[in-house]
Amino acid sequence: MSGGDGAFVVLVTGCSDGGIGCEVARAFALRAPPLASGRDTVLVFAAARRGPDAMKSLAGIPNIVRVPLDVTDPASIARAMAEIDRVGGGGLDVLVNNAGVGCFGPVVEAPIATVRHVLDTNAVAPLALTQALLPLMLHPRGTRSPPAASEPVARVLNVGSLAGALCGPFGGVYSASKAALHMLSSALRMELRPLRVSVCTVLPGGVVSNIARGSAVAFDPARSLYAGLARFIYARANASQSARSTPTADMARRIVDTALRPGYMPASMTYGHLSTFLTFLSRLPYWLSDWLLMRNYGLWPPSSFMIAPGAK
Repeated sequence: MSGGDGAFVVLVTGCSDGGIGCEVARAFALRAPPLASGRDTVLVFAAARRGPDAMKSLAGIPNIVRVPLDVTDPASIARAMAEIDRVGGGGLDVLVNNAGVGCFGPVVEAPIATVRHVLDTNAVAPLALTQALLPLMLHPRGTRSPPAASEPVARVLNVGSLAGALCGPFGGVYSASKAALHMLSSALRMELRPLRVSVCTVLPGGVVSNIARGSAVAFDPARSLYAGLARFIYARANASQSARSTPTADMARRIVDTALRPGYMPASMTYGHLSTFLTFLSRLPYWLSDWLLMRNYGLWPPSSFMIAPGAK
């Protein structure tokens, strides 16, 4: 399908089967473009690092184009941008920065190469992609009248996490990467507003996704000082994936509803299992939230499984 001037063009990253991005792409494809956009159809570019083979569930949907995209690779970004420019008619209306990777384990034992990879994927890459695609977002297409001043010319949604607002034990690297994304997203929201680009930070709670399966577990029980807490560390890696986690499709619909609402998007959008409780917990004084989280993950009171400094 070619977008031309009549398509409302969307790019969603991190669209591997079973994840949030996959369902966001599907939800966009089923929707009509905003009336104020003047577009006739929606054209969705669904992107994943491993390409179409990772997005088999999206095959056959006529208004979805599956593209390979490694968000940490400038050459891959350039190729995806060229494809969007060619097929999408020279513009981009919505960018959903969803691609990301998890990392769980004690921060003090995390390999620095892993830390850099997580920060690069979760924080630097969304900024790099936004920078690269901004010309397409600002480029007028066709002869249609521009949107009214109350409407943005493009929208960027950065999928962060409530873990970026509340850092617990054994998730510090992931939380740091999402906190960095939140701050970059806030700066983009203010700096792009005069250019009529609306930016929203999405803060999922517990939502069914691939985050646990795709996580780097920076923990070796055979060598770790925290070997006695192995069950807590593995529980932290899967904390957002429980029987009560919000279905992926529900989260996707909320994201699409936010992106297609009239006018500028809110600064942030929070949704998902335990999101209200986690937001409340993030606003407690540190002494209280630290105590609650340390108790929950076996760090309080200090126990005999901890190796004292200098012990052999």
